[in-house]
Amino acid sequence: VYTFKPDPALKSGATYTAAVRSGLQASDASLETSLPDDMEWQFVTLSPYIIGLTIEKKAVQPDVELENVPLDPTLVLNFSQPMESISTINAVSLVDMHNNEVIPLEASANDNLETYTFEVERPLELDHLYSLQVSQDALATDDGQLSSSSNWLFKTVPAPSIEFAYPENGSLQETF
Repeated sequence: VYTFKPDPALKSGATYTAAVRSGLQASDASLETSLPDDMEWQFVTLSPYIIGLTIEKKAVQPDVELENVPLDPTLVLNFSQPMESISTINAVSLVDMHNNEVIPLEASANDNLETYTFEVERPLELDHLYSLQVSQDALATDDGQLSSSSNWLFKTVPAPSIEFAYPENGSLQETF
């Protein structure tokens, strides 16, 4: 058995061709055999991808609307591998779907560059629908491109309101 280890490491999301030329000798010296023909094949390395999003420590599924999100949420994106900070932060946007306003975010990454935390720079609006978007422009630290763009929807808490009162207006409360 032969093991080949590329140096430098392979780039994520890339297609490679590997080849072993005829004449390669068996690893067991007692065997007098060699590879009779050239062997060639192609493979693709896994592209970086988003493992998930949490908003206020709740996992959010893409394209499923989360409701009652606070006006100052913490948004955490987890990636499958270390991501290049500038391209990743620039690939993330938060859009108010009522007026298409892009909401400014403050971003930070953990030490291994696989988790990015985003916080709004100002409180969001009550009862508004927002879209957190991540474009494919996010790059891994090896320059591999994100496998696909993603979109998550969430709605902020509604304005305070009274949904019902008991006893009803104008009624007589007979028991205490």
